[in-house]
Amino acid sequence: MLFACSILSTLLAAPAVSADPPAVVAGIRAEYRALLRIQAVLGWYESTQGEQSLGQLTYVGHERLFRRQAIEAVKRAAGGEASPADSMALRFLSNALAAERVSLATAPFDDAFANAEAAATVSVPFDPKPIAFRDLPNRIAAEPDAARRQALFAASSRVLTSQLNPILVQKEAAAQAAARETGFGDYVALSEALRAVRLEGLLEDGIRYLQATDAVYEALLDRVAREELGVPRDKLR
Repeated sequence: MLFACSILSTLLAAPAVSADPPAVVAGIRAEYRALLRIQAVLGWYESTQGEQSLGQLTYVGHERLFRRQAIEAVKRAAGGEASPADSMALRFLSNALAAERVSLATAPFDDAFANAEAAATVSVPFDPKPIAFRDLPNRIAAEPDAARRQALFAASSRVLTSQLNPILVQKEAAAQAAARETGFGDYVALSEALRAVRLEGLLEDGIRYLQATDAVYEALLDRVAREELGVPRDKLR
């Protein structure tokens, strides 16, 4: 723990802030590089020494990296007089900072989802004890009675709709807001920038692929269903 605390104290030292645009961008790059390096070292230390993760604390004092001003400064530098290679690197950096901003904004909802999922239970008429939500996939897979499988699946769906999905709705709103705060139109625009792809075209390609292979898939699924389960494809649920 002393080792982890010592490198955290080094990272949390307040960085110098310059008003010169090239120096600002250079400082952002250096600071973010140091942040990633410390997080990597802490991850290694946690994995090898078994200490509790301190990763979230590494962001304290470095919030400026993920504000719109910093991201726009990097974008301006990418569109300025930088070489083609450095311009591409700066675009990657601005996108990475924006993605980190979204991750930080949605992290509380990830924790809330995990806690709710771990605490959720369901009750069914044929089992006297509540069943942990996380145990339901194994229970469904091991249940030989079709009616009971359907009851277990329905109970699982109720947990999703009433307890877990509302958290995901809040997470989605937070992700959209964070993406807009970093200068993107929405979370989809940020995702496209991160992956260097237009989702509309990708979806169109995916639809064409499904249409082209649907008949092959149906024939294969029918054969596998008959061989493995003894029923034709149209009897599957």
